[in-house]
Amino acid sequence: MELKELLSFDFLMDKLKDAPIQDRALIVAELKQEAQKLKCTKQLNDQIKLVEQNIAENKRQQLKVNPLVDMPEVITNTAGYNITEYGVNMFLPQSMAEVNICPKPLFITERYQDIEDNQEKVKFTYKSDGKWYDLVIDRQILANSSRIISLADYPTGITTENARNVIKYLCDIESENRDTIPIKQATSKLGWTEYGFVPFINNIAFAGGDTYKTLYSKFHEQGNFEDWKQISIECLKYPLPKLYVAGAYSSLLLKEIGVNGFCVHIWGESGKGKTVAMMLASSIYGDADSKSGIIRNGKSTENGIEPVLNFFNDCACFFDELTTLTPEQIEQMIYKFAQGQGKGRMTKGLNIQKSFTWNNVVLLNAEKPLADAKSMSGAVNRVISMYTDSYVFGDMDMKRIADTLKANYGFGAKLFINALKENDIDVNGMFKKYLSLIPDNVEKKQANAISTMMVAYEIACKYVYGTNDKLTIDDVKDMLVTKDDVSVVMRAYNSLIEYVQANYIYFDSKTNLYNQNKWGKYADYTDGKYILILVNRFNEWCAKNNFNSQMILKGLKSRELLKTTGENRLKFKTTSVNVQSDTESTTQVSLQDWFIAIKLPKEENEMVELEVQEIEKNKIDDIFG
Repeated sequence: MELKELLSFDFLMDKLKDAPIQDRALIVAELKQEAQKLKCTKQLNDQIKLVEQNIAENKRQQLKVNPLVDMPEVITNTAGYNITEYGVNMFLPQSMAEVNICPKPLFITERYQDIEDNQEKVKFTYKSDGKWYDLVIDRQILANSSRIISLADYPTGITTENARNVIKYLCDIESENRDTIPIKQATSKLGWTEYGFVPFINNIAFAGGDTYKTLYSKFHEQGNFEDWKQISIECLKYPLPKLYVAGAYSSLLLKEIGVNGFCVHIWGESGKGKTVAMMLASSIYGDADSKSGIIRNGKSTENGIEPVLNFFNDCACFFDELTTLTPEQIEQMIYKFAQGQGKGRMTKGLNIQKSFTWNNVVLLNAEKPLADAKSMSGAVNRVISMYTDSYVFGDMDMKRIADTLKANYGFGAKLFINALKENDIDVNGMFKKYLSLIPDNVEKKQANAISTMMVAYEIACKYVYGTNDKLTIDDVKDMLVTKDDVSVVMRAYNSLIEYVQANYIYFDSKTNLYNQNKWGKYADYTDGKYILILVNRFNEWCAKNNFNSQMILKGLKSRELLKTTGENRLKFKTTSVNVQSDTESTTQVSLQDWFIAIKLPKEENEMVELEVQEIEKNKIDDIFG
């Protein structure tokens, strides 16, 4: 190669301008070998430097092609990066290399500081296929190359290969624009804050992520207030809608009064208007559509329901149709509703995850009761339960109600909250007044719940609907749960007595049924009539009905409903029982030494005598022989 050709600018430009960066060093090394032969190494180095400067300038000009013309306004400094419609690039002059950071333009455009714990989320903004998109995400996602990969589920251009470079780029962009990227106070849940009630205030942003962004948007006013008010007043003439609406408003008072959340439940056969009643109550807060509004489906699992309750927080929560759940699942959900706090969990990084919390009223409906004789007392006293075997709205046109509520909603809660703020309402005084009207034998949690509902309904009628209607003791007396109703012991006792009455033949000493079907016998003592039950039969009955036998026996003993042999025993010892055969002769037969001796209620004693007469009349042997 001649000297003139080796040092030619055009020759060197052709050699280097399109060469991949990994091949460029090899090409330069070969050229320097030729320069050593021609003794022009210094001249070649100078010429190569000039060529590289020219290539670099050409690259800069190329990067100005297709500039990003709609850059977010908050981004005023690109921190040295070249950002175009085709992504983010960084030019490295030392190697004349153009490094692609990401094939899509992306930025941090807002910061959200949680008003509860000061943790931050950010608005992650990116452009794909000519459109801008936003995601509200935890800040830590953009600080960890393993977690930022989760954004690959969206068309962001982020991969495992460029994750680290993207993190550095976003950090540089945020740092250079920290004076223009806005910081907003935010929350991820509804309810009371020091600034007012979310979502009915304007100075708090919602940063709950895409999962609840759509649901949050349902809490707003829609349609005509007078139309909504009129249909509501018409519906409130009926008792069950009145109680549902009272429950929905009472959630707004729990924090002020200082009582725990509870459930308001309507049950009965399908097609009676339970869902429409829930639409009426939910229309107080927002979109009342049972399919696309704020009403949730009752098929959620125990763990899946925690984030939902956390989102609703102080706001009433609505679950339609729990019929598909088992009794055990329903009981656990009732405890979950009233518990007010989710389980503590660890993240994949072994960090403690933020716990879910709430304190609200949950409105439910189903075709069956939420609690029965087998339910623990904690579940029973947390539910205000209402049964309907007729149409909830009488002869009103339910389609007209539903259509009106779908078009007009979201007025009640805001008016109610404004009334609390603008008027000198003695909420706690009203609560104490109503609480004093509740009978003393009503369980405390039930009394608190009903009293709160009465206060809420009176305030709503006066300041929202403009009526003088009130919720009275007569309206709620049939659903009040007494202390005995709540007691597992007394519910087990009543259930057992019903079983004994229905299966009287297995306890009749005049029959010849001392075999595998025999359960025991009736017996008279000086303090009353008792039912003597074989120990193993009693334990079987308790297990079948999910009762703890020892707890039931101890509870019965403390109520003087259990006869025992010895102060520290729970069983009663007898050596024999009288059995009457077909020939009317009486013999003594030894069954076993120990029985469970349970005292019968007075009304049951009378029923026993009637049963005896009936059985004798119908000839037992013919029936059971």
